Amino acid sequence: MLIFISGLSAISFDFFEINSAYYLAKPLTTAIIILYPLYFDRFTLKPYADKIIIGLCFCLIGDVFLLFDSFFIYGLGCFLIGHIFFLYAFVKEQGWHWPLIPGIILFVLGFSILFICYNNFGKYFSLVLIYILVILLMSWQAIALQMNHYKMNFNFVGLASVLFLISDSIIALNRFYIKVKYSGILILMFYWLSISLLSYSTIKPKD
Repeated sequence: MLIFISGLSAISFDFFEINSAYYLAKPLTTAIIILYPLYFDRFTLKPYADKIIIGLCFCLIGDVFLLFDSFFIYGLGCFLIGHIFFLYAFVKEQGWHWPLIPGIILFVLGFSILFICYNNFGKYFSLVLIYILVILLMSWQAIALQMNHYKMNFNFVGLASVLFLISDSIIALNRFYIKVKYSGILILMFYWLSISLLSYSTIKPKD
């Protein structure tokens, strides 16, 4: 409930351009999502949970950087590190797996965004390319984990990664191609749903 109230407040502040309140509410919502598994620390799936929480902390730092347009590259870098930790968590849990159809779909969609926005990336191209490759690989392994494990927690990691991809795709299109209507609302909605599911995946299922 607290996550919902904080997130709805942040979205409202963004929509009505109440910037000072938005600058507080956006990282606060992410912080609350991170604190959720920490509250249940003795019930978390170690060491998987540690890697996910570290990744989420980098997302929080990225949130703060992305509040300021001039710090975009630092925010992108923080999210890149976060995705590396998510990827590491998934691979350590199950090893590398390569389900063919999800991989094809992910890379077609990812490189479609790259192709559409290519001419406008400018100085960000190298970092954006690395970021796209890492998030696609992370999503591929998250989907594989969901497909290969039937723990309740892992039933959502594939969905979480896809929601993150959707959020990032809207950011890319809105910043480098064409303004997307209600982009702020859509980006935050998909992003917070994604990291909430990742956070939830760290809690041990009931026996």
